[in-house]
Amino acid sequence: MPSKKKSTKPTAKKKVSKTKKTLPNFKTKLRKDQHFYLNDGKMVKNLFELTDALEKMANEIFAHHVTDVRNDFADWIHDVFQEEDLAEDLRREKDQKDHHYVVLKFIVKNLK
Repeated sequence: MPSKKKSTKPTAKKKVSKTKKTLPNFKTKLRKDQHFYLNDGKMVKNLFELTDALEKMANEIFAHHVTDVRNDFADWIHDVFQEEDLAEDLRREKDQKDHHYVVLKFIVKNLK
């Protein structure tokens, strides 16, 4: 049986960028220093937990985090996840149910 010749042609290797910054995925749990701490001491670790918290939190807790001059949820999403569009959508909303809807809509749209 004739032996197969090995190719001496160099093969191109894929370049892997080691400098690529990976952002937290909205589905993954974050490091403790990236968690969102509600005014009542509860902790939110990702956007799924945020939707749950928005559904269940007392109105007073929501009102502490969302006022006419600030939106802590939008700031957190912008700073940690760098989801600027979602953060802007939340800044336009002042109602707790609307926040819940906006975050759920984002999650459903981005499920893979």
